[in-house]
Amino acid sequence: MPKWINSPLCNLRLWLPLFVLFASCGPSQIDYGTSPSERPVETLQNLVERSAEFLDQEVAVGGEIVEVCQTAGCWCILADGQERLYVTMLTFSLPPEVAGSRCLAEGKLVEKDGRLTLIATGIRVFKG
Repeated sequence: MPKWINSPLCNLRLWLPLFVLFASCGPSQIDYGTSPSERPVETLQNLVERSAEFLDQEVAVGGEIVEVCQTAGCWCILADGQERLYVTMLTFSLPPEVAGSRCLAEGKLVEKDGRLTLIATGIRVFKG
């Protein structure tokens, strides 16, 4: 057997773990739409309880993406405990695989069809 086969450059036992390590590295968050600003982040419960204060205002809210539009990614549902918020995206979309991820959503809170709706300008999805 040629000596170069046993060289460190060809030794899979060395390179495979390094490949796995670097392949698993990546961004811990991904922004869709515009990146969130520095405005204070509200809880869903606070938005619901004090919705009159926040209606027609730009807000930032944290929660878990529990459902994403499977057709075009044009809406999602955020949840935090018992509270849920319908989020619609007009200028960007979300891939279905972000369902189950924590996120920070920012946009204008409105009442549409009798329910609170966030018209999102941006959503930051946290991986892991």
